Amino acid sequence: MNTPVIKVGSDDLTNLAMLAYYAAKGRPMIIATGMASLAEVKEAVQTIKKHNKKIIILKCTALYPTPPSQANIAQIKTLHKAFKNCLIGFSDHTVGSTAAVAAVLAGACLVEKHFTFDHNLPGPDHWFAADGDDLRLLVKQIREAEQIMGNPRLVLSKEEQHIKNIARRSVMAARKIKKGQKIATEDLIAKRPGTGLPPKYLWKFIGKKAKKNYKQGYIFKKTDL
Repeated sequence: MNTPVIKVGSDDLTNLAMLAYYAAKGRPMIIATGMASLAEVKEAVQTIKKHNKKIIILKCTALYPTPPSQANIAQIKTLHKAFKNCLIGFSDHTVGSTAAVAAVLAGACLVEKHFTFDHNLPGPDHWFAADGDDLRLLVKQIREAEQIMGNPRLVLSKEEQHIKNIARRSVMAARKIKKGQKIATEDLIAKRPGTGLPPKYLWKFIGKKAKKNYKQGYIFKKTDL
């Protein structure tokens, strides 16, 4: 057997002797977990890891096709938590691409899908399997979903920073303010654009003497405090 990766179906997950035999070859292994308890998955992983630590575990529901209500994508996170040193994927037996996209968003690194050239071919799964057009759409939607997920860090993009400068408000002079004048609430207003001090600074000006003359509409800066 000269395959670069060895895939073991759900039906052989508990065949530990076979798993050990394949694992000893040192190639990456993909194991499906349909019909399995967490204890059975742990036993399979422990058997493989004695010889080989390159494992992808597929969340799998062994129903053909799988109804959306039994896809249980949330179990991907359970597998991530239980097997921190393993990659987690999704063996998708649902019709369509929604479950696969959801799986990727839940942390799946790989999606397996039944494939057919013709839905009318004889056999148990051709009728619900994905064809070429289905797979192209699936890949497109997964790539879009990955882009939609974006950056987990709460930072602004350059594009959103530009909108922020337009949409946010700054502390402005609501009317003329003379140098030395004690600034009152009525002298200030929070208006767009947001290129100056944000409105949270408005109260810091109240009761202070103006450092210089300010025209109506002047956008205050930190140096004015």
